[in-house]
Amino acid sequence: MSRLSATPDWVKKSLIIFFVLQLLLPFRGFFLPNDMDWTGIGKNFSWRMKVDTRPCDTFEFTVRHPETGQIYPVQVQSFVNPAQILNMTTDARAVAAFARRVREEAARGGVPNAIVNARISVRYNGRPAQLFVKPDVDLASVSYSPFVRLDWVLPLNK
Repeated sequence: MSRLSATPDWVKKSLIIFFVLQLLLPFRGFFLPNDMDWTGIGKNFSWRMKVDTRPCDTFEFTVRHPETGQIYPVQVQSFVNPAQILNMTTDARAVAAFARRVREEAARGGVPNAIVNARISVRYNGRPAQLFVKPDVDLASVSYSPFVRLDWVLPLNK
């Protein structure tokens, strides 16, 4: 009697599911609505080993008081390090998460329900600089789903 025939069915089915997922998961970027290379969504654990460069020209966040309209610049370096800034130029989810953190800090500083905007300008693979996210959108209020197009991320100029 072979060892395979002595293996319980649930083990065989689990192994099949595991290996099918390992083969299909790297292709998920082809089925997601956002540009995988530009937004960074779906790029991890994919078979796209493309090397890209993304020098950052502008990386500014502002907080706007919702009632008075007064605008306060955010000292980004007091919250994050250069590696985290680089991560935010390649992953839209990190930008939204940082904006929520900035809103929390603004609330502690006396600006409740602050509106958080950003100007992030990058040069993708030698192209001219372009904005990564819409500068007029409250990034602390945006929602995220890998299955829905992120309307707050500007499309890559090709």
